[in-house]
Amino acid sequence: MLYQRRRRYTSAHIAYLHVEQERNQTRITGGATDGFLRLCDGDGNVWSGPIEKGPDGQYRCRLRDAFGGSMTGTAESGSWTFRDDQGNIWKGFAS
Repeated sequence: MLYQRRRRYTSAHIAYLHVEQERNQTRITGGATDGFLRLCDGDGNVWSGPIEKGPDGQYRCRLRDAFGGSMTGTAESGSWTFRDDQGNIWKGFAS
């Protein structure tokens, strides 16, 4: 008797993010799946963390990197705003 494998993850929604720092136009890019966000900057630093949907329709996330840095972000209608632990503001969009 032959058995067929079942697919585990069939409905994973993927969004690509393009985020830029306001002060010096440093870019970070990455992707988001159903509940997780992962961004990578030009230096190879990877920011990752969960995404939570609020009751008002906004998305909130708290990202961390391997060096102990943190970044919080909110999204509304496809535009993202992040603020890192050094006070830098990052803005971008999801496509």
